[in-house]
Order: sequence, then structure tokens, then C-alpha cells
Amino acid sequence: MEILSRLFGRSIDHDPLGKLNLEDESLKYQGIKDGIRLWYTPDGDGVGLYYHGIPPDLPREQPTIAAFCAQYRVLMQGDVVETGIEDVADLSVVRIIRKAPQTPTGITYVGSYTVPFRDFSYVIKIQCEERGMTGIRESVLIDKGLARGEIELDDTGNIIGELSTDDAIYDHEFPDHPLSRCRRSMRMIALTMNLDEEIRRLPKFELPGR
Repeated sequence: MEILSRLFGRSIDHDPLGKLNLEDESLKYQGIKDGIRLWYTPDGDGVGLYYHGIPPDLPREQPTIAAFCAQYRVLMQGDVVETGIEDVADLSVVRIIRKAPQTPTGITYVGSYTVPFRDFSYVIKIQCEERGMTGIRESVLIDKGLARGEIELDDTGNIIGELSTDDAIYDHEFPDHPLSRCRRSMRMIALTMNLDEEIRRLPKFELPGR
């Protein structure tokens, strides 16, 4: 807020969250809580829009997108499913999906788009929790891999061979899985995000390959 006020004088005296909109009519708007704009998807997953009025905490001066993503994984820590740089609404944004165990069982996936500028950033997050019977996607795909002889299990149950149950090629088989829901909602957000023109003109954060 302070950065925008300094750049535009007194012409902007409201929350900068209003400068970025998600124009997906299927999202159910929940208002603003603790400085976060909130929605629910038709699947019941939460979407939050954050504004950070400080320079983005992203890798700097990386020569390639691959190097940027590798360093970003290190910075984010935890279990990263995927990350990359995409063009969304004619802007270069940073995409990441992470996962974490739930208690007592299941996995929660959190996807986010960071819209970085030199002095501030917007972040859109979607949180998708595993519901009902958990572990079905993993069990089904492991059973199929074993039956086809593509993988084996060692004495501790670890997979020997090439199989990633988080791969996007399996999403259509498990449309209700939290990772499938996360990717589906992120695609819709990418199609419907709209950022105010006066914000677009501000200095950008330099991303590799852009």
C-alpha cells in the first residue's frame, strides 16, 4: 500500500487488492479477511489473493528458467510438485504447487501464482485438501504399475522404477483428487485474471527468459 501511494500520490487511497481481479463467475466471493481477498471454487477449495508491499522473495539473476526453478525449489523447501514461469494475462508469473501431509491422513496441495514487480507482488493461492477415503490415486496407479511390470516395491514399500503419481497425465482419471482440482482451478484463474493497467506499467521483476 505504501509503495502504491508513493508512486501515485493521493490518487490511490484504497486497498491495492482491488487492482487485481479474478473474473471467473463460478468463484464464490467471501470478502476480505485479515488483508486477504477470499473465494471458494465450485469444488469447495479456498482461493486467496495476497498483496505484499515489499520486493518479491524470488531468486535473482538466474541465467535460465531451469536454474530459476531449481533455486526456487530450494527457497520454498518442503515437497514441491512442480514449478515454472508462465505467461498469464500478458504478464510473466511464477507458478508452484506444493504438498503437505494432513492429520491424520491425506495430503493437502497448495498451488500459487506469484505476479512479481520490482517493489511488490501479488500472490494468488489455492488450497485443496484430500477428502473422504485418502490415497486412492496413489494406490490405483501403483497397482497398475506393478501389474504391467513397470515398477517394483522394495522391502520397505518404496517404488523402484519410474512412476510419479503426481504427474498431470493422470489428472483426468482422478478428477476429484486435490491435485487434479488444484491444477484445474489454476488453469481457470490463469484465464480470468485481470490486472489494472496502472499497475501493469510499474517496474517489473526481472525473470529469466523474459
